[in-house]
Amino acid sequence: MVVLRSRFEIAESKRRIFTRDLYRCQYPGCRATGEGQIEVAHRIAQTSSNEKDIRQWLRDEIGTDWTLAMVRKKIIHHRLNMVTSCRRHNDYFNIGFNRLKMMELVRRIYDDVKEGL
Repeated sequence: MVVLRSRFEIAESKRRIFTRDLYRCQYPGCRATGEGQIEVAHRIAQTSSNEKDIRQWLRDEIGTDWTLAMVRKKIIHHRLNMVTSCRRHNDYFNIGFNRLKMMELVRRIYDDVKEGL
């Protein structure tokens, strides 16, 4: 079963993130504001390597077997994994290189998703 997000879902998700973050770059001290200057950044980037690592971690640590599409929709595109950033500071928010921080965030997101079921 493939789980895809519609264009409406993607646009609505971005709108919520922009609104939550007050249309500002969340890097401390940065003054960039407005949709033209900021973008939605993933803390854990949407890469096949990250998706496979998360899927394996969910199997090993949680005992759940999600498809890669489910990992993408429920973890990678979750609101806790996204933040507004200007292009200059986008890399600051990337935690994909730090496995411990990455899996701590995955656990928080998984718990949030589980509560919503």
